[in-house]
Amino acid sequence: MTLHGRGVVVVLVVVVVVVVVVVVVVAVVVVVVVVVVAVVVVVVVVIAVVMVVVVVAVVVVVVVVVVVVVAVVVVMVVVVVVMMYLPGSTLGVPEQSRQEAGHSLLGAGHNQLEVGLGQLEEALDRSPLHSRLGCPD
Repeated sequence: MTLHGRGVVVVLVVVVVVVVVVVVVVAVVVVVVVVVVAVVVVVVVVIAVVMVVVVVAVVVVVVVVVVVVVAVVVVMVVVVVVMMYLPGSTLGVPEQSRQEAGHSLLGAGHNQLEVGLGQLEEALDRSPLHSRLGCPD
């Protein structure tokens, strides 16, 4: 083999080695990019799932709280109705005490109504409309 022939072989070997190295590097880069993209997609999906789970959990907690509040209100209404309208001793409160409590509440309501009407009357007496209508004092 001549010197010229060996040079061609060396050049061919170098070209083949460079091509193989470039192909391997490109393949490694492609694999790394695919792995990174896959990891990013998995992380995004996991974050989305966690957010959905958190939102669902918050909604469930809100619904449970609302149901508990409604249940407590219903129980309170039932207890008040039972205490007010059933004859005899109910829940350890004798009928006379219930009647006295009812009368006391009615009296307090009547007093508030009288105070409110008095304030309304005073406000009407001070209004310009009262004097224009010629209402007596």
